[in-house]
Amino acid sequence: MYEPCRVDFVAADGSTITNAISVGPGGDDWNSYYTYIFEWRHPDIDEGSAEAALQKDADWKTAYVDADKLRGPYTRMA
Repeated sequence: MYEPCRVDFVAADGSTITNAISVGPGGDDWNSYYTYIFEWRHPDIDEGSAEAALQKDADWKTAYVDADKLRGPYTRMA
């Protein structure tokens, strides 16, 4: 996946957030998917530790988006 269907953001700690747009099952502009892909880096946390479990929960809370809250009257952009 390359531009223009994706944008990568790199944080100061090296973590990457990718925003990707892909065509959905309808094959047209009205059936598109907008996907966030998170690659978090926590080099200071030991894998399998209690701190890692807490960080994982925090990361998921950050990543979770309630799709019902995003629905609304949208205007097609030309």
